[in-house]
Amino acid sequence: MTILTVTEAAMASPVASEVTRPSAEWLLAWVMTKEQREDVLGDLLQEYLTDKVPVLGPRWAKVWFWSQIARSFWPFLRAGVQRAITVAMLVKLFRRLGL
Repeated sequence: MTILTVTEAAMASPVASEVTRPSAEWLLAWVMTKEQREDVLGDLLQEYLTDKVPVLGPRWAKVWFWSQIARSFWPFLRAGVQRAITVAMLVKLFRRLGL
């Protein structure tokens, strides 16, 4: 199952065919909405393929990619928990009101 589609610009990169995608995407995808996955992971992957791999090389580019995932995980997790709490509170309110 593919979580996101790589943008055409990233796939057109000369290094795209030589470099494998880091496997860290699932970690962020787990705490993101569908829209966030498409936007954030697409941008992150494009930057990885077009900017970081040519400059840093595949190994250090993957380190960079994982560091970006790690730095982004908690804010997205916190936002997801806040959304869940808000929905739970609204459901409780609607039940009290008999709606």
